[in-house]
Amino acid sequence: MENKNSNVKFIPPKSFVHLDFWFKFADVKLNVDKLSDAPRHLFASINSTSSTQPVIEIDCTGFNSQPTDKMGMFPCHGILINKNTKEEFINTNKSKLLTDVSNHYYAQLFSKKTLENSSELVFFILFSFADLKTHKYLYWFAFPVFRDVFFKKGQTYTLLSSKFQRDKLFSFELQFKMFLEKSNELFFVYNSKESRFYRLSEIINHEDLSKNLKSVDLNYTFFCCTDLCFDKDPSWLLRQFLGYIAMSCPQITQKTINCICLKNNVASSIVFTLEIQSTDLNLEKPLWVGWETNNGRLIPRSVDMSKIMDPLKMVEKSINLNLTLMKWRLVPNLNLDIISTTKYLLLGAGTLGCGVARSLLMVITVALGFDTFLVIRHGSKSENRVKPNLIKGFKEIPGTYLGCYFCNDIVAPGNSMKDRTLDQQCTVTRPAVSYIASSLAVELTISLLQHKH
Repeated sequence: MENKNSNVKFIPPKSFVHLDFWFKFADVKLNVDKLSDAPRHLFASINSTSSTQPVIEIDCTGFNSQPTDKMGMFPCHGILINKNTKEEFINTNKSKLLTDVSNHYYAQLFSKKTLENSSELVFFILFSFADLKTHKYLYWFAFPVFRDVFFKKGQTYTLLSSKFQRDKLFSFELQFKMFLEKSNELFFVYNSKESRFYRLSEIINHEDLSKNLKSVDLNYTFFCCTDLCFDKDPSWLLRQFLGYIAMSCPQITQKTINCICLKNNVASSIVFTLEIQSTDLNLEKPLWVGWETNNGRLIPRSVDMSKIMDPLKMVEKSINLNLTLMKWRLVPNLNLDIISTTKYLLLGAGTLGCGVARSLLMVITVALGFDTFLVIRHGSKSENRVKPNLIKGFKEIPGTYLGCYFCNDIVAPGNSMKDRTLDQQCTVTRPAVSYIASSLAVELTISLLQHKH
């Protein structure tokens, strides 16, 4: 049994998903992938500039065919596996998924003669389910590493300034900056005897693994990782790098190697030694671990995007915004709570009814005439019934004798729906006026809600 206390502790990364990623994800799933759940390649960025652990950030550019250059960040590769049902997402064997996808990725990596860029070693899996109707997403990140490769602690962590003499450190720092400007590599190898940096593609070949680093003097060889996190312990990225070294250079297992975690201040970089120990690494089909934890538990995360992706909620927000802006100057005492909590019964869902419904979520009557329109507020019943004062020249007409307002405006009371073609009916002949009448009806209702009685 491996003594875990003697093993190097690696700081795991955390994921960060920008909101625009979900918009692009929904668009790709809806219009491109559809029912397909085939793996899709992604790009993300490694941000380790201001944290105690590296952050893998992904945004809408993750679906691009090429990684996007971002200041102070390194690109990394990912695989998106999206299931079509929530049940598929839940019932999928996560360990098998992690192993199968990781082995396929590494098989593609080793099918090439050399690495194109060392950032290919930092890869992730995004396992997800997208409910496009409710705009809710279940997702789980994994940052795969070999299960059966351990790294035994060697010498304690020391500063690079303590390891190299002053002139050697100055030369190292100068060469390091020139090397990064030319190659932008995340992982590389430094030979202190030659005072030279090597890209991994220059010293590691996938065609004959037995020759890799065979003649290299490990006493002068340093395996370097750009690790800008504040913590002195190495990041998970170094573990992914060393896992690749264990796979591509099997002859250096059980040997002590030098490692450097390079910081912003090169002199403050951490130097230490470790020993790569493989308990039972199957080079053909190795096992993998690396699912991201959620508050210390191995469970997926979820995000509800309905507030910013649901069109109905977006419209509701825009309406609330306009009403809130009215309180600034126009109606400072506007009571928004009573407006949002009041419900209405809408009788009639024709042109006018729909017009009111679009703006209004008392009894208000709205009607169209031939060259006029009518908006009526029916008052509430008073406890002390008072006979209304009739205006001279007008008379009170019982409700049973009331007819269609449009018909009354042009002919005697009658049924405007009978014996008329559709293009002759009231709301068809005057469609634009319906919006004016509906709007006034809503404004009248809002005014009533603000009344003290």
